[in-house]
Amino acid sequence: MIDDDADIRYIHPPEAGEAEQSRKVQPVVDAYTHWVLGRLVGIKGRNVPDVAYYILRDWIQSHQEELDGLGIGVKVRQGRLILHSSDG
Repeated sequence: MIDDDADIRYIHPPEAGEAEQSRKVQPVVDAYTHWVLGRLVGIKGRNVPDVAYYILRDWIQSHQEELDGLGIGVKVRQGRLILHSSDG
């Protein structure tokens, strides 16, 4: 639960649209990790980048409490995306 409203940033529709835009990330992985990602093609995504995206999003969804504890909490309140941030 967030008690301090000073730590809450409301994202209004124009900014929320930007927040939902795609950003390219290119991790460098070892051969085994790439092999595993390749074996998940068709199961968790259409190609290796899709699979990597699925795994990252799944991790984020599964670690909400940990992220909240690190000050990286994200909430939706009354249809608005709310970022709980300690960096002001």
